[in-house]
Amino acid sequence: MKLYDEQIEQLIYLAEDSIFEGDYENAKRMLMSAIYDEPGHHKLHYTLAWMYHYYQINEPLAERHYLATVHFDPSYFNAYRELTGLYFRKRKYPELQNLMEGAMSCEDIPREFVYETLGRVDERRGHFKGALANYKKALMYYMDNDDLSETRKTIKRVRWKRLRSRFK
Repeated sequence: MKLYDEQIEQLIYLAEDSIFEGDYENAKRMLMSAIYDEPGHHKLHYTLAWMYHYYQINEPLAERHYLATVHFDPSYFNAYRELTGLYFRKRKYPELQNLMEGAMSCEDIPREFVYETLGRVDERRGHFKGALANYKKALMYYMDNDDLSETRKTIKRVRWKRLRSRFK
């Protein structure tokens, strides 16, 4: 089984080379043939999602393959990060909230990422009290001072928005 995983990794590298050269059909053919053989391999789905998201610009297919990646490997952080960006751009806040609730059950996903994302969702929806609570929870998990100071600035900004919304 280890040999087969190495073969899949090698196939992914070849597909990425084809993507960078602009030969998307060849990359898609390689990845799809591997998915037919091993449908539950998360990196195959992630590579297809990445290709559809950034190179072929087919966001529904990218979303489908990102979700398949999360389904087959709930601890694969890159899929959460890319899917979060996709959902924010499309303003799919309920889906993003559900995704972060699922990420909360996985120990390998950074909690600061989850809470900050939930805070951003609440902020975009205008729920400033919930946003402040989530940003404060994110503060508890940060290990880097730069990220910590950025989140503190975000909290100040959201407090100002909350105060301003009360007077309208």
